[in-house]
Amino acid sequence: MARTRLFVALLPAPAQWEWLDELRRALGVGEPFRIPPHITLVPPTNVAEVDIEVVDQVLVAAAESAEPFDLTLGPAATFAPVTPTIQLSVDGDLVALGRLRQRLMVGPLARSERRPFVPHVTLVPSAEQARIDAALTALAGVATAWPVGSVHVLERHHDPGRWVTVAEVPLGAPRVVGRGTRPAHLRTLRMIPVAVGELCHVAARGPAGRADDDVPIVVVAEGEPGDGTGSLVGAAVGVVGRGGTELRSLVVAPAERGFGLGARLLAEWCSQVGGSGITWASAVVSDEQAASFLVRHGFSLFDGAGKVSAVRRL
Repeated sequence: MARTRLFVALLPAPAQWEWLDELRRALGVGEPFRIPPHITLVPPTNVAEVDIEVVDQVLVAAAESAEPFDLTLGPAATFAPVTPTIQLSVDGDLVALGRLRQRLMVGPLARSERRPFVPHVTLVPSAEQARIDAALTALAGVATAWPVGSVHVLERHHDPGRWVTVAEVPLGAPRVVGRGTRPAHLRTLRMIPVAVGELCHVAARGPAGRADDDVPIVVVAEGEPGDGTGSLVGAAVGVVGRGGTELRSLVVAPAERGFGLGARLLAEWCSQVGGSGITWASAVVSDEQAASFLVRHGFSLFDGAGKVSAVRRL
């Protein structure tokens, strides 16, 4: 029976991700990093491919039952002498964290507890005592906020032996639009799952790992609540970065067209981008139909440098 190796974790925002990677470099960890900085919720476990759908259901149920909460990273700690690690301790709303973890560890993700759960972010998996002592001293005053809004699933890739983020499930219930007609459940992701990439003809990618990376902003519409990979009926895919904010693709499944879902996806995408403090957004104009759709929803067209651009104030 085919199996895949997964674990469920919290991943940081790009600025924190970059800062944590800088700490890893400063502590002598060599690159390339084979795993993102993270807080483990469900340790690595082998899951049969026939159980993947059940895993999705567990993730969605656990995430919908939780609301975003806040954690704090720091100061440095170690599991030595049992394990000679260097890590950042985790504080804050540990009750919410523990409750979320318990709701995840059921079904195919159930694990027996061999030791108490101690949330942490590993910086160095194994170090000599002198380096541990130096790190504990240097990082004794470290404390930084970690707002938690999603859980992520990472999958083991054997070539080149690294962990890749394959799914994101935002905390809280999805927005439901189109009640009484053809309802769809909207979620906002900060990555592009494979299923979304295939629908929207863009490259799949994980969350941004550096503060200066383009950050994907993706609004998915599903017939049933999921993680952006299940009953997908539409998606709006864009990025926010130093080069500007751009909506790169908006696609509605053929069977769902004509019911206003495209307009709802666009409105939600613009709302999510505007809510982050951005005042202008551009969009790719692929053909006359796309141009007409964008103009009807507040975009203005500009012809320059041999191509047509669409811009809207948010």
